[in-house]
Amino acid sequence: MADEIKINLSAILENGQLKEQVKPSTINITQTTLGAHSPVVTVGTTSEALPFGDVATSGIMFLENLEPTTTGNSILIGPESTASALIPYQTLRPKHVHIVQITTGVTVRIQASASTVKMKVTHWQL
Repeated sequence: MADEIKINLSAILENGQLKEQVKPSTINITQTTLGAHSPVVTVGTTSEALPFGDVATSGIMFLENLEPTTTGNSILIGPESTASALIPYQTLRPKHVHIVQITTGVTVRIQASASTVKMKVTHWQL
């Protein structure tokens, strides 16, 4: 089979005279190995490795900050350095979702900005 994963993205910016829209075509991805991992994890204020569960190879990952308010805690996300530290690459704001494609062999680290926060992880193996 092919194209088991279909992703549709769109975004609209309307701020006074500034108006833009991003609406690429559907992204179709083949899942060659059956696998998924979808936990809710508790993210602490100390850097920790993002759990991949049984998904051992690269995949598409959706990360959702489950903070109940838009003014709550953000989550720092990034690869692990050679000293096992977080290299902050992304900030996942409260109630926001990020979509990333993970490369096999990269350890992704996460850390809450101020206090413990829940994050929904959906990782589909490719």
